[in-house]
Amino acid sequence: MTVRRPAQWWVHLEGQLWVSPHFPDLPLVMWTGIRKTISKSQMRAIVQPFIVFLQIAAIATNAYHNPARFGKPYWIMLEVTIPSALPGTLTGVWIYHKLSEVNFKRVIFILLMLVGATLVIKGWAGMYQ
Repeated sequence: MTVRRPAQWWVHLEGQLWVSPHFPDLPLVMWTGIRKTISKSQMRAIVQPFIVFLQIAAIATNAYHNPARFGKPYWIMLEVTIPSALPGTLTGVWIYHKLSEVNFKRVIFILLMLVGATLVIKGWAGMYQ
């Protein structure tokens, strides 16, 4: 039996579409980071509510369409993951307060570059499986 692989253009398109739902704040972070007139506190004031809104909207949509997913295992996993996210959050807040405007934007763009490189590598690996 021959396994048919999708055309390469489709794999690239799939990779581009994958970024959108999994990292929806990327364009907003890029836009606020590129603008020289937006300080890091203004950037945070724009991006943080956007992320919170998206998370609430995703949970509400999921709860509406799949209410069975919100059983006991969901609440147990939520209890486990909230404390495990706390060290990363506190580290981010600490870095935010310690860095200057220029260094803060450098760190943001370096992290975005790493995420982008990871997505490209995953896409290439998926093409040649």
